Amino acid sequence: MRDSSLALNDSDHVDMPAPDLDEMPAPPAKRHNPFMEWTLAYLNPLLRIGATRPLVITDVPGVGDTDSAKFIHEEITRHWDAQTQRPRSMAKALIDSFGRWNFLVALFYYLVAALLKFVPVLILNDLVRYFESGGNTNGVVHVTFAHPWILVAGLGLLPMFITLLETRHNVIMLHASVFVRTAVSTMLYQKSLSVSNTGRGRTSTGQVVNMMSNDTAQLQRFLLFLGFSAVAPIQISLCLYLIHRQVGAATWVGIGFMFCLAPINIVVFGRVSRFRRLTLKYSDARVKLINEVLSGIRIIKFYAWERPFKKSIDSVREEEVSEREQIKCGQCAR
Repeated sequence: MRDSSLALNDSDHVDMPAPDLDEMPAPPAKRHNPFMEWTLAYLNPLLRIGATRPLVITDVPGVGDTDSAKFIHEEITRHWDAQTQRPRSMAKALIDSFGRWNFLVALFYYLVAALLKFVPVLILNDLVRYFESGGNTNGVVHVTFAHPWILVAGLGLLPMFITLLETRHNVIMLHASVFVRTAVSTMLYQKSLSVSNTGRGRTSTGQVVNMMSNDTAQLQRFLLFLGFSAVAPIQISLCLYLIHRQVGAATWVGIGFMFCLAPINIVVFGRVSRFRRLTLKYSDARVKLINEVLSGIRIIKFYAWERPFKKSIDSVREEEVSEREQIKCGQCAR
């Protein structure tokens, strides 16, 4: 008996009604003030609806004109074509399209928040010294750098201010990551429409699908961690300085241990990178094979070749899953 696992059953298809875009709420940016923008209070109505029933497409506000795929594609194309030097830089075009000032403001927010995180530690250290001495040690009064009650108030207010800065940074970078992914996806689509026959022969469908899904997702994830990567050296330096003030020369023991772990981290990162490349290779092969199966589904059904093709797809998929498991093991080892 022929395997019917690849058969398509029309009765299983359910037509979903297309959402009426005119009935969707206006974008939040058109109706919130700066306070709501910083506190994300404009999400409260949506959260209240979600607390009472499952959300539907008409509950979610639509995107603004400047966030539409059409506008983003026009912007990235305009900045890409405006570059006169060769080779042209996609990174420069993306930064100019989204706005250099937006990136700088987001990084500034994260930098200020990262530096302010050290202030509660210094305040707490000053208060501990003050209360340990009872305000007077050997006739010498320990003078705090502000009134103790002001320091206590700072311990409560500073985390709130840090949270606001980090939230604003995350909102800008999330917006930037979606902007970049949309821009790159539309550029890839536009390029696929004009690629030559020679280019089509060198590029498989799986590679195109991976570029539009996996590679653009990597760009999106990179932008989400850009602030952390840029500020991390400053944070590490300040941490080492403060630790040295507390424990003295013993700090170098921890630094030496950290340097001893560096070769292990390099090996682990290298293996994870190799597994990622293999995963993309098997993903390309799987998508290409599935595309061939769908293209020739009538011939496959006519000759009852479902099982051999299913076995081929399962084999490639097992290799892909195996590499993904190796990646997860490497991430756990880090």
